[in-house]
Amino acid sequence: MRVFHVCSIYKPSNGIYFVLKNLGPKQRELGNEVKILNIYRNGYYDADIEYCEYEDFKHLITSNPPDVVIFHGVFNKKIITFSSLLRKKRIPYLIELHGALSRQNIKKSPIKKFIYTTLFLNYIIKKAKGIIYLNNNELLNSTITRRNSNSIIIPNGCEEVTEISEHKNKILELLFIGRLDRDHKGLDIMIPAVKKAHSNGVKFHLSIYGRGYKDELDWLKKELKGYEGVIDFYGEVFGVKKQEAFLKADVLLLTSRYEGFPITILEALAYGVPCIVTPSTNVADLISGNKCGWVTDLSVDAISSTIKKAAGYSRTEIIRMAENCILTAADYNWEKIAKLSLDLYS
Repeated sequence: MRVFHVCSIYKPSNGIYFVLKNLGPKQRELGNEVKILNIYRNGYYDADIEYCEYEDFKHLITSNPPDVVIFHGVFNKKIITFSSLLRKKRIPYLIELHGALSRQNIKKSPIKKFIYTTLFLNYIIKKAKGIIYLNNNELLNSTITRRNSNSIIIPNGCEEVTEISEHKNKILELLFIGRLDRDHKGLDIMIPAVKKAHSNGVKFHLSIYGRGYKDELDWLKKELKGYEGVIDFYGEVFGVKKQEAFLKADVLLLTSRYEGFPITILEALAYGVPCIVTPSTNVADLISGNKCGWVTDLSVDAISSTIKKAAGYSRTEIIRMAENCILTAADYNWEKIAKLSLDLYS
């Protein structure tokens, strides 16, 4: 099969970058010709990801047409002309939303998104051969099922790891890795909840890693003032440093108001790190159903209470839960996801 992935990647910390850097090579290993085309002019490129303007794309699909094109994300105006060209050439395309059209995400910049969707996106979606969702919760929470009901589910995956967390910390080591966005990640609730747990005598330490705009960073630093040693911010983290953060952690904390299928959760599970999540992370069923952590409401009292509950678990209980995490992550290794994706594309 000849597959083109069309994306808009501006830096390696972008979630879609992580997906395609793992999915693309696995699809190639299965004997397929796969191209990853980045249509973001000032974006990120490497040996696997090539920059693609309209004329480049036209040449590629004319000289050797792909069997299918996958658009990753929808809020890039170039999709208008790219999808139009595909329709003229009668080349099928699918759209993978990555959570972009959930009811919660639409609330961010709603006027701009409404205009763009009304003028262009509705038609592009209607003419797609199908919509790709990351899990059933994203499908149920989608705003576009009436416009295109032909859907498939392809979850994100995770890399296999050679080491796992040993959970030898004297006090509970909590971890947050992600974009520093108060609204999206629920940090405006999470930080006060962590402070409340501390004021109630719960013993723990929270390590925060991530990137954010200046106003978010200024807010976070202000919130953490006076809590050094209890809550510490370390900036962005990649590669070996990111691995070390997971290996050091006992529990991952993710309190998002909306997500597609957070890769951070799959990474944590692979390292044997149980998770505290809110229902809107879209993985609550995965975590509770497989006994991989705790599900909490997005409120200061609920999150604080859940941290207290986790801190009360013995090392033996945490390790037992960690074993469940590792078994669950095994179902999402990239080779399995690659095989599933190709079957569903067909």
